[in-house]
Amino acid sequence: MVNVNTFTLPLVTESGTQYVMMVENLTMFRKFAEKFTEGNLDSYYDLYENFYKIKKTNTNEGNEREFLKYLNRIFGGSGLKLFRGNSTFTEWMPLKLDQNNTVLTESCL
Repeated sequence: MVNVNTFTLPLVTESGTQYVMMVENLTMFRKFAEKFTEGNLDSYYDLYENFYKIKKTNTNEGNEREFLKYLNRIFGGSGLKLFRGNSTFTEWMPLKLDQNNTVLTESCL
């Protein structure tokens, strides 16, 4: 990562949904990245599948909710912000959870 202010991590899912993550809180992200690299991928797969219930068989909405929970809670917070994009990659909606764990979006161009 050369510049934290312009760093993005994109993902297009098997179902065609576009996402991008950006660093929102550098201090939290550094702590998250340090802890994440200490573990092994099998333990994170187990955490996704069994604790956060992030699975291929879930709806996109269900996995979004559970992934946002993960980003907000893992190691005290990841410092990352998740955005969902439209099919042409021209509009991005930041995703967040409300107090009832409902996924909320806000317009962001």
